[in-house]
Amino acid sequence: MRKFYFAFFSVLLFAAVAAAAPADQSQKQDMGHGTHMGSFGIGNPDRVLSLVDELKLTNDQIKQLHDLKSSFEKDAVKIKAEIDLVAIDIKDEMRKDDPDKSKVDALAEKLSAAGSKMLKLRLSNMLETKKILTKEQFEKLLTIMETDDKQRKWDTKQK
Repeated sequence: MRKFYFAFFSVLLFAAVAAAAPADQSQKQDMGHGTHMGSFGIGNPDRVLSLVDELKLTNDQIKQLHDLKSSFEKDAVKIKAEIDLVAIDIKDEMRKDDPDKSKVDALAEKLSAAGSKMLKLRLSNMLETKKILTKEQFEKLLTIMETDDKQRKWDTKQK
């Protein structure tokens, strides 16, 4: 039974970390660890701001994206902390000789809910980013992101 809990915990923790991961590599240093999540980079204001010249962003768009970035980072840090705290609670419970299944289940639900919050935050940022950009800018951003994703997949295959 202990092996089952350990395997279950490992899967949950992996899912939570993936959900909490920064949307692109530029945030790795700021928030700890993470992986790129394809089109989720679109909702990451840092990623869009790194393309000021390519997208021909106006000063007003840059300001709006900086505001969005600040709000996104504050919310993401809170959610990431929530995920980290629950993960610690799960580890503590799993280290016990006889872990309480109902407690582990409740913690798993909290972890899942926090991961869901992070996903919703990213999706919300994608929608807000789309509102800030013109249709042409957004289409160009999609093209850039698709090219980046293809290159990243190619690089991964080469390793």
